[in-house]
Amino acid sequence: MAVRCRERLFALKRIRKDWVVRTRQQQHVRTERRVLAGSSSPFVVGFFGTFRDRQYVYLLLEFCQGGELWTKLREVDFGFAKELGRGEKTFSFCGTPEYLAPEMLRQEGHDFAVDFWMLGILTFELLVGRPPFHSADPQQIYSRILDGIFSFPAFLGEAACSFIGKLCRRRPGQRLGNTASGIRGIKKHRWFGALKWRKLSLRQLEAPTLRLVKEGAPYINFKRFSVDWESAEDEFSGWDEDF
Repeated sequence: MAVRCRERLFALKRIRKDWVVRTRQQQHVRTERRVLAGSSSPFVVGFFGTFRDRQYVYLLLEFCQGGELWTKLREVDFGFAKELGRGEKTFSFCGTPEYLAPEMLRQEGHDFAVDFWMLGILTFELLVGRPPFHSADPQQIYSRILDGIFSFPAFLGEAACSFIGKLCRRRPGQRLGNTASGIRGIKKHRWFGALKWRKLSLRQLEAPTLRLVKEGAPYINFKRFSVDWESAEDEFSGWDEDF
């Protein structure tokens, strides 16, 4: 919901505590709070604080009135984020099926190399309108990911295909961004040849795609969801002490 404070709008995310406990999402919600609080990128929604009562926890966030990117794709947040030190691996298995990296499916243990794989999948979906590995059957998706073979539509340029292909290599150590050149390898790829990274970080570049913001209520550009009228129960287990 959008809330107004001294003529400034904020977004207030409200999460039912009884639902969090019932679905065992306590760690995911705490992780989302911690990652948002530790982020300072101009391209990540701003975080201002949290609070709680007997039924809900609340996250006070920057209000971006243009609507959500995931209206076009699917809903995402930092609930499944995990912090790893250099050289550490995790064996957790979670995420959208189409975005899972091969090493996650093989349960070999994975590190932040999966982020570069997922960046390639996201780039493909933003350009094409669907992920490269897709099926109504999740098992078919997993099989195709493990095969590692996908095709590019004819309308995609060579540079874009190269960028995605180098991110979505089956061997984590060969992925763009995860080689010796690190993130610099991504920034120097020819697909970004005309991009001024300094100006981008300062938000001085005009977006190549603009979405007109409709006039009206602050939330007019957001997809409408049905209201949950079910009363939330009091929840006192204490998992939300940090809020």
